[in-house]
Amino acid sequence: MNAQTKMIATWVAGVYGVIGLFYAFYQAIWGAYNYKPVFYNILQGVFWPLVMFPSFGKAVGGLIMVAVIVYIVLKR
Repeated sequence: MNAQTKMIATWVAGVYGVIGLFYAFYQAIWGAYNYKPVFYNILQGVFWPLVMFPSFGKAVGGLIMVAVIVYIVLKR
């Protein structure tokens, strides 16, 4: 990886983290699950694209299920 690629990757990860922090803060105070523990809202902040876009979350869940099934089949 060259220096420019590392800089872009760091910038993208930082933006993702900042959005996640703001989303966790918003959910903890004003969200539908504000009665849940803070750790629940922090994890929603970490996986904010999956929470904000339910169809994206279902697609990722489907891919994980397919990966687990393929792993089980190939392991035998």
